[in-house]
Amino acid sequence: MTEISLTEFVDFAIKSGTPKLTKVKDIKRQHEAGYHPAHDYYRKLREGIVAYHQEGLDKKFLDGLASNIGDKNKRETYPVLTEAYKKFLGRKKLAWFEPPRAEWMFSDLGVRVNPELGLTIDGDDYLVKLYFKEEKLTKNRLAIISNLMLNGLGDQAEGCRIGILDVRRSKLHVFDSADPALEPLLEGEALAFCRMYEGSE
Repeated sequence: MTEISLTEFVDFAIKSGTPKLTKVKDIKRQHEAGYHPAHDYYRKLREGIVAYHQEGLDKKFLDGLASNIGDKNKRETYPVLTEAYKKFLGRKKLAWFEPPRAEWMFSDLGVRVNPELGLTIDGDDYLVKLYFKEEKLTKNRLAIISNLMLNGLGDQAEGCRIGILDVRRSKLHVFDSADPALEPLLEGEALAFCRMYEGSE
């Protein structure tokens, strides 16, 4: 079975034509080379936000996430994102809980749908996926992400709302149920991905 991240699958699914094959080749090449932190642009920020909630740290901790970073672009981008994240936090009453880890599976493909955050926000439980990219979250992308999360997490998400946080825009998109009409599309994309992955060099 081939395992990929939710982001990789979504980036593949929203493309059409030959760019889909190019995306698969890129993913396969990265998998064969193995994971390297340098290729995970938002890793330190993502892990920092998780630590902030897990350990109940002061918001000043978020301001320090851009320190000791050699990459000039990150030094400029991280502060913008941490300010946007603090704007999202606002005066909300928050409590951390450990989010479940799961996979959405179809045919020979497993898609990791692990939400980064488990948060009780003003009394309601949310499983939150963080989205850092500059590209806006389209309805298409939101629909695919939310369906993969809801179906992948299944009973583990019971009592929780699924949230996708557009960090740059401080906006939390919330979903309570999956759209059954999207299942054939996601299954078809999974089959297409597997066929291209097996056939690509």
